[in-house]
Amino acid sequence: MVIAVSRHPAALREDCLRADILISQLELRLPFRKPSLILDRARSLKQRTIAIFMNADESLIITSVTGALGRGPWSRTVR
Repeated sequence: MVIAVSRHPAALREDCLRADILISQLELRLPFRKPSLILDRARSLKQRTIAIFMNADESLIITSVTGALGRGPWSRTVR
């Protein structure tokens, strides 16, 4: 499994072609076919901290603070 952390827009195309999981602080609006999981700025703002675990069979378990705690009056609204 290949994980890419894309820090610059110029590297995004190459990272998408090689990665199974793409992590970026950029807000990605283009439809990418290769990464099976894309964690971008919009997703991290909605779900806050995200943890990825890999099982022995290489399947992924993805959890987040929002998924565990839900949204409440203490959560800021993301638009």
